[in-house]
Amino acid sequence: MKSRLYQWLLHPRTLRTREHLFSLARRVKGQSQKIDLFYRCGDPQAHLLLLLTRTLGGAYGIDVDVRLLPGSENEQDSSAAQLQRWRLRDAARFARALDLPLPDSAEPRMRAGCEAAMAYSWRRQRSLEELCDLSTAYWNGESAVWSRSLSRLKATDHAHQRILFRDNLAYLESLGHYDANAIHYDGVFYRGVERLRHLTLRLRRAGLVGGDAAERANLAERLDAIENRSRDLTVATTDSASDAPITLFFSFRSPYSWVALPRVLTMADAARRTIRFRPVRPMVERGVALSPEKRRYLVLDAAREADRYGVPFGRIVDPLGDGVATALAGFFAAAAIGLERRYVEHVMAGIWAQGLNLTRSAEVDRLLVSVGLTRRALEAQRASAGNDEILKANELALSQQDLWGVPTVVVDGRAVWGQDRLWQCTE
Repeated sequence: MKSRLYQWLLHPRTLRTREHLFSLARRVKGQSQKIDLFYRCGDPQAHLLLLLTRTLGGAYGIDVDVRLLPGSENEQDSSAAQLQRWRLRDAARFARALDLPLPDSAEPRMRAGCEAAMAYSWRRQRSLEELCDLSTAYWNGESAVWSRSLSRLKATDHAHQRILFRDNLAYLESLGHYDANAIHYDGVFYRGVERLRHLTLRLRRAGLVGGDAAERANLAERLDAIENRSRDLTVATTDSASDAPITLFFSFRSPYSWVALPRVLTMADAARRTIRFRPVRPMVERGVALSPEKRRYLVLDAAREADRYGVPFGRIVDPLGDGVATALAGFFAAAAIGLERRYVEHVMAGIWAQGLNLTRSAEVDRLLVSVGLTRRALEAQRASAGNDEILKANELALSQQDLWGVPTVVVDGRAVWGQDRLWQCTE
């Protein structure tokens, strides 16, 4: 019953009705339409989103309210350093694809000064153009551009900055979101430049084209560059598939792994390559906590991404716990007889689109029959101590790519994390 409810809540028609109701509620309240952009200095992905949001606001005639957020408290942690390295690599790839300035020369020790300058500028004149200039100067290492404003700051300005950050964090929390590098428009969040396509489609569906036509064309051209790459996933063909397999790190509990799977299979088949499937445990079982806000966003976002790529999605039964253990045991049983691809396709579709409950024996038995496995083979793998070592080796191999999330695809030595970044494999 619960899976049917998920199916209804995550159906594309329901999601669009939800968007319409949020917009209707705003109009009933007599509020003007605006975009809230949550930005954190030092985040290169947020910098790119700031630059494109400037174009977006002009393209559709919508005011942009920039919500400046402070730096994270754990920025000295090794995990935070790893995240920042990935952000820099990822932002560089997006900047090239979008024909935007490359953010690569920032001095982290200067971030606090740039934060102060941006907070002062926004509070004083609320100029999106000036914020873009200050952010660009930071990423170009041009401290003189924003350091001049620091000499004009008074003690009260620093107090106002703390209040601004506190209020913006509280506002983000009140909207039910969890981090910067995100746009909020009429009840819905769009995280990163890679989700602006969803927002522009929504604006066009609503007939909101009251801005600058040239800016709309400019923005559409940039976003099309990403959209076209996302659909034309072509890698070099090999004479022997075993010579250059494509490696897929995935989790049975990752909705994005399921959204990515059909395109990874198509990409591999077109290039006559095999896929080396490397399962990892869910992040929560690897000690990575997910807040309720983040879990909620991820499922809603995965639903609209699944719709974007025509992947069945929504009738979900969360396999966490015994379900994941069963899925992994079955995978190792399938891998022992060369059926891992068939097994992964069936199980992922079952979990994320067909309401497969892996804690029910009858449903597991039907799954085993459909993929050509036996209950005895499953139970033998469940009792095998060696599979835990394989999972640990997979997780170590993922970390050696300086990554930790799934799906991660490795093609000819290049590792790419994210179903919405598969195009980076083909560069």
